Amino acid sequence: MPIDYRIPDPATGIDLETRYTGTVVPAEVVDYLQHVHLLHSSWEGRRALLCFAPDARASGFGYAAISEIAAVSRTHTDALAGCRFAAVAPRAISFGFLRMYLALRDPPYEYEVFRTREAALDWLLLEVDREAG
Repeated sequence: MPIDYRIPDPATGIDLETRYTGTVVPAEVVDYLQHVHLLHSSWEGRRALLCFAPDARASGFGYAAISEIAAVSRTHTDALAGCRFAAVAPRAISFGFLRMYLALRDPPYEYEVFRTREAALDWLLLEVDREAG
């Protein structure tokens, strides 16, 4: 599967980092979402980073597929409330997919899409830096 995730060192301030590589199809995203939501009973206050590798390709992501992914994600609304989620999408197609997902999902958590990992981390860790300072 071209979706890999890890739980980084807690010192990073990130609770989950996911990376998409190769060709990704909608069924893999749905399976991943269902699995990753089970990692924590609540994502309150957690920070997650999603990275689309520059070589990642999407296959079969039309409106219906993105709507299905949004619907699956909505089933976990309560657990995700209060999470901060940053996505990195360097390619136009990935960026557009994530923006469409946001429009369909209307998440109960903070969610932003960025072109670079550095910009995503700056935004994602902004509150951590404020709390520490």
